[in-house]
Amino acid sequence: MTKTGNFSAFSAFGLPLAGLISKATRRVIIVTLSLYGILIFGLNHIPALQNIWTDWPISATKINIICEGTALNNPVRQPASAFSGIVYLLLAIIIFSNAGYKKSVAGDPLRKTRLFYELLLAIVLVYVFGCSLFYHASLTRVAVQLDYSAVYAIAAFPCLYIGQSIFLKANGTAQSRLQFIYFPLTIAILAAIAVFVPLREKGLAAFIFIMLFFAFSFVAEMGKTGSQARKCLAISNISVMLALIWFELDKYRIWCIPGDYLSLHSLWNLFIGLSIFYFYIYMSGYVQPVTVKG
Repeated sequence: MTKTGNFSAFSAFGLPLAGLISKATRRVIIVTLSLYGILIFGLNHIPALQNIWTDWPISATKINIICEGTALNNPVRQPASAFSGIVYLLLAIIIFSNAGYKKSVAGDPLRKTRLFYELLLAIVLVYVFGCSLFYHASLTRVAVQLDYSAVYAIAAFPCLYIGQSIFLKANGTAQSRLQFIYFPLTIAILAAIAVFVPLREKGLAAFIFIMLFFAFSFVAEMGKTGSQARKCLAISNISVMLALIWFELDKYRIWCIPGDYLSLHSLWNLFIGLSIFYFYIYMSGYVQPVTVKG
């Protein structure tokens, strides 16, 4: 069955939300959330899994970097932060669920390019989720390195896409020579930073990527006014700023309740997730009325 949906019909910000997530996808999200919460709770109450990370080298500087009760004997040492990381997996589910529809949309010269980057974003989000879970479960040195690599990947992705779109020809041709240089070059730079930048400087590197996101966003939308895409990108930027505020408040233990399992780091994950969601809408073209299969 084919139906027409105007995705810009409902939103607290006048931006597209209604129709973007199907009923089937919502059910999957609810089930995933429930099972993931039960899984974390269950793992931490299995005696055989206690002290599972004992023989792994711990990153001592990262144990108390966030204000959350940390039980080093549990298999998931920071359960609240680990649980909030599910937002990345849920976003990946939303993107994958819409991939089939994107293949069927005609009249968009950038359809294939958009689909490629949407699927790439979904894969990156699954990687971020895995690294976040591993880090907050173990707090080990290798997990810290992987978690930073995930931060680089998700922070650099908007720069990758916006930079790519700037280089595309006006007629929408995605097969420019520059595309085949730009993409692998960006991946190589990310890999080099993840491997060679010292641990104490990795936070600065992530901050630089975020600042580049702001700069690329300004260049991409410079001179445009009133567009829905511009609003989506603005909300994405604002959400990142708010996420940074929550991160810094947590880092300096403002509003911190020592030993409490709730922490502001969870808000960092949620606002980064919100930023990614609106960036996904920005690059996917859902701000226009479309015909979907359903």
